[in-house]
Amino acid sequence: MASDMSLVRIDDRLYEAVFDQSPDGVLITVPDGRILAANPAACAILRASEEEICRRGRQGLSDERDPRWAPALEERRRAGRVQAVVPMLRADGAPFVAELSSTVFVAENGEERTCVIFRDVTARARLEQQLRAANEITQALLAGETTNGVLTTVARHARQLAGAAEAGVVTAGDEPGSVVVAAGDGLRMPGLVRRWYPPGSLLASVMASRRSTIVDDLTAAATEEDGRKLGLGPAMIAPIVSGDTVFGNLLVGSEPGHRRYEADELAAIEMLAQSAGVALTLARARAEAERATLLEEQSRIAADLHDSVLQQLFALGLRLQAVSGFAPPIVADRISESVLRLDEVIAEIRRTIFGLHRAESRRSLAAELGAIADEYAEHLGFAPTLTLSAAVDDCDSVTATHLVVAVREALSNVLRHSRATCVDISLSESASEVVLDVVDDGVGPSAATTDGNGLRNMARRAASLGGHFQLTPVRPHGAHFEWRVPRGVAAQRPVE
Repeated sequence: MASDMSLVRIDDRLYEAVFDQSPDGVLITVPDGRILAANPAACAILRASEEEICRRGRQGLSDERDPRWAPALEERRRAGRVQAVVPMLRADGAPFVAELSSTVFVAENGEERTCVIFRDVTARARLEQQLRAANEITQALLAGETTNGVLTTVARHARQLAGAAEAGVVTAGDEPGSVVVAAGDGLRMPGLVRRWYPPGSLLASVMASRRSTIVDDLTAAATEEDGRKLGLGPAMIAPIVSGDTVFGNLLVGSEPGHRRYEADELAAIEMLAQSAGVALTLARARAEAERATLLEEQSRIAADLHDSVLQQLFALGLRLQAVSGFAPPIVADRISESVLRLDEVIAEIRRTIFGLHRAESRRSLAAELGAIADEYAEHLGFAPTLTLSAAVDDCDSVTATHLVVAVREALSNVLRHSRATCVDISLSESASEVVLDVVDDGVGPSAATTDGNGLRNMARRAASLGGHFQLTPVRPHGAHFEWRVPRGVAAQRPVE
């Protein structure tokens, strides 16, 4: 006959054995948050002795301000039990994600107690977050999101994954070995977008070494004023690499006093850095494909103009010349005038064909602007500083043409009127507009500089694309040349 287990009293030593040998953390607590006992697994997970765990209580081992805690505690109060995934803290302050179950029971003395069984599922939660980040980045790329938009998504996920205060993506600058902040997330990092850092700086050195690093105090380690302004303490920096190409770095940092980051957290940031590398590689490939398609179309148009339109106009001119010999003098004069106009049209078409063929070997916008800066450096006596957004080569061809003209006009204005000793050229592209800023430290704008045809032409070009242009003084001295146009409009308008 089978035994009735409900009549069997299990020895207290068996409960003690289960409590001591459980691979999961077990806490005996009071509903108000006090902890009465902790098993060895809980001590190992929380990195603290049983005495310290009991002294800290629930408030010392969790951030109850996190929105996941309140509904879990309310569910346990209402139903007497709960299962949840919530954030917890180890004794050294390191956060982790815990999967727990908690049940309310009545002790022998009649008081309510709770049994909390938990395990560390940080690796699983981190992997899920990494997969969500990779999925969002992939969707943004497939949806045609701008490079800056994708990199901002990378920075946001990096900051959230590390629980950091700030995160940023820096990419290779125009000068070999330099880097430029391409995107940021947090309170202060977005304000540093488009900042340039020279070779030898902390961010540039990590990119050059292609090796990730954990920094104990970014404020102390940073050689750049902007790095110190961030006021960050512990940080992680991971290079953004795809194949043999090094694009830049992914940086995350926390406030001073934050614990030092650990190797597994750096590994998660490295994964996001790899995603950023893929994003930049695909963006570059997409830009090159679009450029190749444009050049192919330009070649086709040039061939059609040469083989069809040009030949028909030339034949028409010959027929008109032949007819003019049989026409009255007044009609012959008009025919001759029309033939001259045809010759002018033919010449203009030939120049257009030449321009289209020349465009086939045209450099990228970044290279074009760099060449212009080098060209004017010889005349200015110093090299203009050039800061470009990571997505500068995503500009449509019409906007790019206008930008080249605008940069030349701005530097010409500086050369002729300003007596400047330095010039900063900054070109940025957001989801809504393209902005060119040229700032010098010269004497500032005067009537002679603001009334010129060149500046009026700049205003006309910007207005034709739905944008605006202004030249304003800079305190205590200098001038600010600002030319901005909306994105997506220029591609629909011809270059004037």
